[in-house]
Amino acid sequence: MSNSNTTFSKVKKLWKFLRMKKYDEVMAHQREQLEILITCARTSSPFYQRLYSHFSEPVPALQQLPPVTKPELMANFDDWAIDREITRESAEVFMADKTLVGEPYLGKYLICSSSGTSGHRGIFVYDTKAESLYRWRSVLQAGMISWRHFFKKIRWLNISATGAHFGSLASFTRLEKTRQRSPFMRLAFESIRSISVTTPLPELVEEVNRYQPTILFGYSTVIVSLAQEQLAGRLHIKPEIVSMGGEWISDRDRLQIAAAFRCMVRDAYSSAECAAIASSCAEGWLHVCSERVIVEPVDEHYQPVPPGVPSHTVLITDLINRVQPMIRYDQGDSVTLRPDPCPCGNPFPAIRVMGRKNDMLRMRTADGEQKLLSPMTFYVLLDMLPTVRRWQVIQTGPFTISLRIEATSPEVDAQTWESVYQRVKDFFVRQGLADVTIERAPEPPMQDPKTGKFYQVRVRFEEEGSPSLQEA
Repeated sequence: MSNSNTTFSKVKKLWKFLRMKKYDEVMAHQREQLEILITCARTSSPFYQRLYSHFSEPVPALQQLPPVTKPELMANFDDWAIDREITRESAEVFMADKTLVGEPYLGKYLICSSSGTSGHRGIFVYDTKAESLYRWRSVLQAGMISWRHFFKKIRWLNISATGAHFGSLASFTRLEKTRQRSPFMRLAFESIRSISVTTPLPELVEEVNRYQPTILFGYSTVIVSLAQEQLAGRLHIKPEIVSMGGEWISDRDRLQIAAAFRCMVRDAYSSAECAAIASSCAEGWLHVCSERVIVEPVDEHYQPVPPGVPSHTVLITDLINRVQPMIRYDQGDSVTLRPDPCPCGNPFPAIRVMGRKNDMLRMRTADGEQKLLSPMTFYVLLDMLPTVRRWQVIQTGPFTISLRIEATSPEVDAQTWESVYQRVKDFFVRQGLADVTIERAPEPPMQDPKTGKFYQVRVRFEEEGSPSLQEA
């Protein structure tokens, strides 16, 4: 063996040792933070006091604790938080004002809403420590780009749901407001901007070309559409990082994104409930951020599933956010834990997530042009209508859409349908799809029989030259 190979082998062994040393330290930190979190919940949250009342000291093991669900937490919202000023009424009043997106709720908290993917919307509050940790993690990532390019100013573009207190929009809006106040952040960031996912693709391409983002973030299906525009020569950007999340993405789409932008491509697993669950490696796996969160893939009875087996759901425990303790929260996603060490060398759990796996709509214009529409568009259009409890969009043909709508009560059903129809119709007109027929399905939104989730956008027809699609 040559001296160079010997040196390389030693460096590789040293790096592996340091990674494992960090792993041991993080696991010890995780156990310490979990004990503090459970103690905090038992002593300061009336909801958890009742839930854990039959447990005696000392602090029980995590697996002994009962899981919690979104409907359960929302039904006990006023008793859930450890800050007794946080109430459902005050949160909803605050969130009704769209001008307050990213502003501090009660003068100190970040507040956001989740979509109704499982049939129930949620309201989630982050304390200052949690919000700051997630924010500065993003700042440091961008700062490394700035330093590597001799203080190049970063332009960060977020393409997501807008117009309400959605998690991504609230976080990016708060980040931009922090940038405006902070001389330090202005050294690295030129601007941080959000664009609506409902923007027609030609307009979106024009806006992105004009902005020339250094970091591009968006829903996976939107990033795929932009990658196709880049390969077609209509989009001309040179980002340093392309980051995506919010939706499941195939290996084929990931490779297409990498080929289009020729930069670092990163996927993330996060939600309104927990802002940083896992981030991707070069091998395409998502590694759990174990210093901040505990992930438990489980079956329908909340029992652990072995590595390599897709879970029925996943339980999330957020170790950072204390104002609304999130302990063994049923996230609703199917997760598969890698059974062997990841080749990238990261020792933390590696997972694949089959979460929000909706279909990209393939509509046709009157002259036969195909237009692809991101499923996330409909979350923006329909998710915040106050009289809509659940909804589903089913594409039944190249010119037809069937909507399954469940109103909050029979009394508002007709009015709700009119609002839904008009919103969707106006959207299609803006996309150059005025000839699309919108029908109301006789049946209500239906659960996926395998996962129990309300997948909300489905394509249920086959078109010549298109891949075969199966019903959920």
